[in-house]
Amino acid sequence: MRSENTASNEERIAGWLLAGSTALAVLLLAQHPTEADGPTLARTIHGGILLFMLAQAIGFTLLVRARRGVWDVAGSPAFALAMIAGMAAGMVDGFIVPATLEHFPRAENAALFQALWEVNQALAPAGVLLTSIAYALWGVGYWRSGHRMTAALAWGAAGIPAVLLLGGLVTMKIAGAVLIYSIQAAWAAWLGAAILSARGNFFPNRSSE
Repeated sequence: MRSENTASNEERIAGWLLAGSTALAVLLLAQHPTEADGPTLARTIHGGILLFMLAQAIGFTLLVRARRGVWDVAGSPAFALAMIAGMAAGMVDGFIVPATLEHFPRAENAALFQALWEVNQALAPAGVLLTSIAYALWGVGYWRSGHRMTAALAWGAAGIPAVLLLGGLVTMKIAGAVLIYSIQAAWAAWLGAAILSARGNFFPNRSSE
């Protein structure tokens, strides 16, 4: 028999992925290259960010699979769409723009690069707001399962970025993006650490084995 308060190997993998990948992705984002740094560094930094985003998505998927709650499942579509939007924004900024610069000088193709920037700036906030929706729904599940602090932090990580963006207080340029992503990453890291510490039953719908 496995205690309900003991995470399985799968659940501990989810914990490590959430705790580690989110922090590393934000650290890489803080090193965001400029155009002067060249395409190789841009691809390397953004490739790393995309890899850690994928690891985070796997971590949340494993966690939802383990919890199997209605609210956990309800938040999953929004989070899936958030990952698509966020990774698409990273692809534009880290791969499409550098590849385009290798063939089309910016000075002579200002409209093209402005269009790519607008695409990036449409996708990135959409990813943030969809993540906020997912976090808010997941927060309900944690509240109902008795994890009040985790739920409150989830709602904070959902609400603060949404208010900052929708209120026009920040944009998704580098400084604003680092702030927004750091707030959302902090909850994922908290959640991963809580799972690894095995404090409380994070898997209320799991039958004992």
